[in-house]
Amino acid sequence: MKPTGDDQIHQALVGRVTDTPVPVGASLPTVPIIVGGTDASAAPDGVTNWDFFQGALLAVVVKRPDTEPTVIEGTAVMIAPGLALTASHVFRDLVSDIASGQAALACIGIRTNGLDIWPVRNVSYTDADDLSYLSLEPQSAFASGWQVSLLPLTTRAPAVGEELTIVGFRFLEVRERGTDYIAEGDLYAAKGEVTAVYHPMRDAVRMPFPAIEIACDSLGGMSGGAVLDGKGFLVGIVSSGYPASEGQTGTTYAAWVIRHLTGNYVFPGLRASIQVPCTFWLYRRPFCTWRAGTR
Repeated sequence: MKPTGDDQIHQALVGRVTDTPVPVGASLPTVPIIVGGTDASAAPDGVTNWDFFQGALLAVVVKRPDTEPTVIEGTAVMIAPGLALTASHVFRDLVSDIASGQAALACIGIRTNGLDIWPVRNVSYTDADDLSYLSLEPQSAFASGWQVSLLPLTTRAPAVGEELTIVGFRFLEVRERGTDYIAEGDLYAAKGEVTAVYHPMRDAVRMPFPAIEIACDSLGGMSGGAVLDGKGFLVGIVSSGYPASEGQTGTTYAAWVIRHLTGNYVFPGLRASIQVPCTFWLYRRPFCTWRAGTR
């Protein structure tokens, strides 16, 4: 790591594809990420220990044909081995292209010593809300002692006045260099009190699904990110945000996970994959820190 002119940190991590990411006979142990909280504020700040989640938070990568740039559209959350939750609007406009092979999705997880690369093999969603399941396949080599990091999930209703924390990635651009992909961005967090809980929906037009209203700002790219309660349980997924007026706090809406645990979903087939290896260059603005918790 080295400082830059504006007190940011310049750091690179590399993830590379292998033909045998999971050796024959190997097991994939899982470990829940126990979050004790963060010193974030209502305005999103870059996270100092951005590897805290050890791959449980994922950047959603969209690869188009060679004539169009690769982009990182949002965030996803690993909730089971090879199963992640994200916001449907992150890729909703790409569904037909994904099904025809004209676009491909992948997820990138950040760890202390490298990147997890997970091509998306299936997407499960419903038009009734803004939540989608991503079925993932590992493609990067697993180091000795590697574990699948997960965020534990709860279906309880957060109370008005309860403090929640949102966390997600924001990448400004992705540049291609040969078969490498270089992304500039960071992991951001913010927290605020719950101001309303809507069930079965907030409204019939913009949010026809259970939603949680939180008094904090969010950034583009944080969509699909985790919304965590004080014990570190996942209660929702970042869905949308409204910026603050001068002197005011913005509003973020989370898609509440409770309705997405049952229902009928669509599974478009995916035919393409992004080219890897990839390299992420992260220009960072660290102000808040995650604390480990106990349970």
